[in-house]
Amino acid sequence: METAVGAAFGLGWTDLLAAVIERTNATDSSGNEVDWGRLQLGRNLLCLALVNLVPLHGAPASRWAADAVTTYGLAASLVPAGAVLGVAGAVFIGAGINHPVGLLCRAALSVATTTGRLTWRFARSRLGWILTRPVIWAGVSGLVIVTWRAVVHLLAGA
Repeated sequence: METAVGAAFGLGWTDLLAAVIERTNATDSSGNEVDWGRLQLGRNLLCLALVNLVPLHGAPASRWAADAVTTYGLAASLVPAGAVLGVAGAVFIGAGINHPVGLLCRAALSVATTTGRLTWRFARSRLGWILTRPVIWAGVSGLVIVTWRAVVHLLAGA
């Protein structure tokens, strides 16, 4: 196996292992030692296990994400985002009008700005990872599942 991988990629398992070991003791571009604690492996592995093992209405969250991408495609998430941006743009432009509609647009813009700042502050807080990481890992795992389905379909014709 090592010979086949070495022939395909120009390196063997031992070369790959040596490169990984060498990289773990490396420094960043500023000369500082790499802080592996920033990866927060415990939290990320917990979230990864949660979205792949705990069923929600019969299937894990990663399966829900994979089925959503398979059924609706990536455009399913882009269409609502486009609608939100369209409405936000109209409200932003309307806020510059000296009219009662402009007053309503300024109030809506103020509420949206405050809500966005509070949401961003919570997402970046110490406990924000409880909500954000499982969602991110469910999306990533769902895309991995969809990719794996495509590879199996291509190779096995299943």
